[in-house]
Amino acid sequence: MNNLFMRATILSVIFSLFLPLNSVYAEKTTVGEIVKELGTIEAKVIKGPHGRYLINMGTDNKVKKGNLWTVYSTGEQVIEPITGKKLGVLPVPLAICKVTRVEKHFSEISVKCFKKSCSIKSGLTVKRYREIKIMFYDVNGSSFRLYELIRAKLPSLDWQGYQSIENSADVTQLPEGVVIVADKGRVTIWSGGEILSIYDELTSARSLPQPALTQSTPPVTETKEIDSKQKTVTSAPGIMIPGLSTNLKIENYEAVTSIDHIVDSVGIIESDRTKTPYFIYLSNKTLYAQAVETGKSYQYAYKGFGDMVNMSLGPNGLIALNIYIQGEGMNSRILKFSTGGFTVLTKDIEYILEFLDMNGNGINESLVGQDFDAESFFGSGVFRLAVDDSGRITQHDSM
Repeated sequence: MNNLFMRATILSVIFSLFLPLNSVYAEKTTVGEIVKELGTIEAKVIKGPHGRYLINMGTDNKVKKGNLWTVYSTGEQVIEPITGKKLGVLPVPLAICKVTRVEKHFSEISVKCFKKSCSIKSGLTVKRYREIKIMFYDVNGSSFRLYELIRAKLPSLDWQGYQSIENSADVTQLPEGVVIVADKGRVTIWSGGEILSIYDELTSARSLPQPALTQSTPPVTETKEIDSKQKTVTSAPGIMIPGLSTNLKIENYEAVTSIDHIVDSVGIIESDRTKTPYFIYLSNKTLYAQAVETGKSYQYAYKGFGDMVNMSLGPNGLIALNIYIQGEGMNSRILKFSTGGFTVLTKDIEYILEFLDMNGNGINESLVGQDFDAESFFGSGVFRLAVDDSGRITQHDSM
């Protein structure tokens, strides 16, 4: 058991050793250009002649053929039940639109209603790449960090997850969605079946390979049995460690489990008393824990508003969940995992959270919080935090 956990821990350390929280690594050219390409902008519907639909933006606003927009109704008032105070308007999505022709000051769109029929009138609001499905395909699994960075900066999209594939022929297009394909230093963005952009130069964001555990097929409910047979990697390309010119070869590894979900984050943690290693992974707003040996599992489903961006594992079963709410900012949480399952220690944290190894002992025991910025996601302020057993968080010095 100890040897098994040691091997899994070493792999976990290798995959996370070079992941700084500071936003410097997130401001690379490719990431910034993709985020700008798929950023949200707002326009208005114009009902044209002969039943044709237009929007009041064109090439002067960098609108392109294939851009996808969501049409919203004027919205419904949200009223606080106790005070009767009007809290705002909740827009209702009516249809998805695709740009089919672009002029300088306007564009023509095709409209597909979410229901059997919908009434699209002039003056309704359309928002580009808001609640639009998007999938990230990674050829040979070398661009998982790029996926994490892009997803963290584009929470307005409806992310369908990440999938590692063997070649680009395995890509499944989304007729009313966005597909990003990372392949050998080139990133291709498809939108509505059209090639939106191609980037030939990747930054260091792609230097961290995706662990094999997150390679997935469509979700199933059955968990595969543990394979304890020893295997040897003889022809694998190895893992490229940032800053080194040689590959790290992993030999004599032991397959201990498989995860048949598209996952957003994955790690390994020990239970508090029995010291049993559990795989912890995040998928579709749910946090799962699966015991390595017995297959015993727990889950924590987030029912609130917003998008669960990622998780970070800390000492003594602590887990930081970074949750982003559109238009508000971060609403992160600290959970604790034990043999009884998940417990929420504290919530409504306005920071982007990460557990880091600050003293070089190989344990991510230092909790760090970074300010949220509405434009660039990562703010400039980074602080050391501490959390006690009751979940109370205190802020210490800035970094």
